[in-house]
Amino acid sequence: DRTKKLQYYRQIPSLQEYVLVDPESITVEVYRRGEDKIWFYCAYSQGEEIILSSLDFHCAIELIYEGISFD
Repeated sequence: DRTKKLQYYRQIPSLQEYVLVDPESITVEVYRRGEDKIWFYCAYSQGEEIILSSLDFHCAIELIYEGISFD
């Protein structure tokens, strides 16, 4: 999802953010569109708040993984 798919998604003019949620650890990665074809990368981990600017969305990462245990 970080190679070909990401390249294809980045070509969609209306796409502002691309989010990857790790199913094996508490990690969320966000690729955010900037100016002039620049994309910014932000990784979130336990104890942090995820921010999706395009949706004006803020969420504690623990809420995404609520009810999931990693054994």
